[in-house]
Amino acid sequence: MNKINNKYLQRFLAILIIGIILSASSFPVHAEGGECGDNLSWVFSAGTLIITGKGDMDKFSESSPAPWYEFREEITRVTFPDGISSIGTLAFRGCVNLKTVILPDSVRSIGAYAFSECESLHLLHLGKGLTSIGNGAFYSCITLESVYLPYGVNKIGYQAFYRCESLAEITLPPNLTDLGSSAFAYCSSLVSATINARLNSIPEWTFYGCEMLDSVVLAETVKEVDTYAFKNCDMLSTVYYTGNAKDSVDEGISADNPNFDSFGHISNSTPPQTSTSN
Repeated sequence: MNKINNKYLQRFLAILIIGIILSASSFPVHAEGGECGDNLSWVFSAGTLIITGKGDMDKFSESSPAPWYEFREEITRVTFPDGISSIGTLAFRGCVNLKTVILPDSVRSIGAYAFSECESLHLLHLGKGLTSIGNGAFYSCITLESVYLPYGVNKIGYQAFYRCESLAEITLPPNLTDLGSSAFAYCSSLVSATINARLNSIPEWTFYGCEMLDSVVLAETVKEVDTYAFKNCDMLSTVYYTGNAKDSVDEGISADNPNFDSFGHISNSTPPQTSTSN
């Protein structure tokens, strides 16, 4: 009984917040809402989607999409409660006018294709508690310019940031042990990549088609570069690598990248220190 009452209370509070936000409007307030997890509720009105409660969000599918899917082109803002622990599969796919996503530290995982095709997503903040980013989670977020991956992230899935065409740089944290193929393929504005992750190999297609990629830092644990990992990275000129498999790494990059074979080099040093902010 308490569980049921809590759900109704969460929904009531969300509707109340919507009412306060829109109280100055001369238009009538019309809200849609329901449940999106065992202890999560949602309310949508006038472009704002409010999630309340705590715990895991439901996982959605093509045949059973998120309950707000019909409003996906109207959603411009989503608020998440401190206490939500996961973002469901396909949760916000196709929310083409969603511009900002700020996830609280309580979020541990982002489901597959959760924010795929959010073409206006410009600002992304991932909370400190995040450990897993699912397949295609930010697939084709074409206006996303930067992302800071928290230290605790240990998994990035297949095509997680595929075709994020405005992404300029990326740093993979040391705790990352599972990197899916094509994770950053066709990030056509990517200029630099720092791989602090202690990986044994760079997976196939990882940076395929990153035509502006100029420099890469590899962890010393890397022993090989898989097929097409740097294919069509025509601007790649410098790879910083202090490990003991230089010949293997060089061969893996050069095999698919004639320009690097001719003009690039592997530097047995660390890159010059620069001042950055996230």
